[in-house]
Amino acid sequence: MSTSPYFWAVLGYLLLLAGIAIYSSRRVKSSTDFVLAGRGLSARVLVGTMLASWIGGGTLIAGSEYAYQYGFAAIWSPAGAWLGILVVAFLAPRVRRLEQFTLPDILELRYNRWAKLLGSITIIIAFTAIVAYQIRGMGIVLYLVADIPVEQGRIIAAVFVIAFTALAGLMSISRMDMVNGIVILLGVIVAVPLLYSVGTSADAFTAPVSSKLSWTGGLSWSETLAYFFSTCFLLLGDPQIYGKLFSAKDQKEARKAVVGWIVATIVVEVLVVWLAVEAALLNYGAFGAPDIQHPSHTILHAARYAMKPLLMGCAILVVATAIISSTATSYLLLPATNFTKNVIQRFLKPDMGDRQVLLWSRLLTVLFGIVAYMLIAQFQSVLEMARYAYTVYGAGITPAVLAAFLWRRVTTAGGIASIFLGTGMTVAWEMATQASGPPLGIPTFYPAIAASVGALVLVSLATRAEPEAKWGKFFD
Repeated sequence: MSTSPYFWAVLGYLLLLAGIAIYSSRRVKSSTDFVLAGRGLSARVLVGTMLASWIGGGTLIAGSEYAYQYGFAAIWSPAGAWLGILVVAFLAPRVRRLEQFTLPDILELRYNRWAKLLGSITIIIAFTAIVAYQIRGMGIVLYLVADIPVEQGRIIAAVFVIAFTALAGLMSISRMDMVNGIVILLGVIVAVPLLYSVGTSADAFTAPVSSKLSWTGGLSWSETLAYFFSTCFLLLGDPQIYGKLFSAKDQKEARKAVVGWIVATIVVEVLVVWLAVEAALLNYGAFGAPDIQHPSHTILHAARYAMKPLLMGCAILVVATAIISSTATSYLLLPATNFTKNVIQRFLKPDMGDRQVLLWSRLLTVLFGIVAYMLIAQFQSVLEMARYAYTVYGAGITPAVLAAFLWRRVTTAGGIASIFLGTGMTVAWEMATQASGPPLGIPTFYPAIAASVGALVLVSLATRAEPEAKWGKFFD
């Protein structure tokens, strides 16, 4: 067993989270408790869980990879989420008022049950991929803190994430995320000036931090904006955010939570990019440490080999654990609960009792966790996995969700066509990209969103307008 203090810090934190899960599991009496924490979350708890679940491996691992290669231009990707949060703040009270369980419930309420089925399938595809790269990121953490081989680390991470989520669902996740949210926010605030002082005092920066400051970092504007809008569209339709709004005590608490969330998110994501740029510019030879092995390791490598004092290095690796584990557990809950409620209960076993729903949710949590682990081998990098997951969901679901709240003229046929073509175009274009590069050099996001929005508008205008009874509840 490793004697590294980094290992013991991370292990101690994971044991703390496990204790929260075991304690919370005793309070789960129904599927509502498992999926929505009993619809009793305050704004304070919601801010923590929304921050911790959004700031995940995509921010820490994929963000490190982006910042390593393109500098401060990496801020374009998370900045898309800030625009998305502003829109969600406007919609939050209306979302909570609908009193639904999952985002596909909204699709059925506004369109029909087939929209719900297509939406659930898209969620399962996209969020299983997101869980996969969280597990991959946790494997990196375990490798750096305890020299555990990456493959073994992924297995350990997968077992932890699956077991934690299956125990108590959102009841444990929301309470774990209160702790994680505080750890993440304080950790990055302290880490940025500390790492900068380490670099300047040891004269270990290979170049001024400002040398990484440019608008796109060398990427084309089309690629840069594809990152921006794919993140924006992911957040606008993110089912775990809608699920957490459904779990708020009332509409007022939902609105307050989103306002607090945007402030905390901007602070954390700006500082994470800054931290990654500092870490990428360090001369690790000055510390007698090995160079960074992969761009995605950037922040974790700096925490392990450059951060002083030792306690702060341990703290940053604990922050990384908090970031990845909170997102992995929140997002693993999504495909499991969506398949249970929106496929099995809605189409196959409509007479399922509450205990059966709870049992199926837990069994499918295990199944989709295993699928996520197996999916890791299909992509070369975390950044690549994140881009695919963001696009397949942002193009497949978000236009239809936003139209339900913002456009009275959208029709059922338009919504279904949007989901089907947006998801289908993403998967087809991505398969072609994996085989021989992007067709015509065009990033997947553009043809996918064009197909989705085009179908939504054209099919809606070509079909009969629907009565106010169909759309009124989304606008009152």
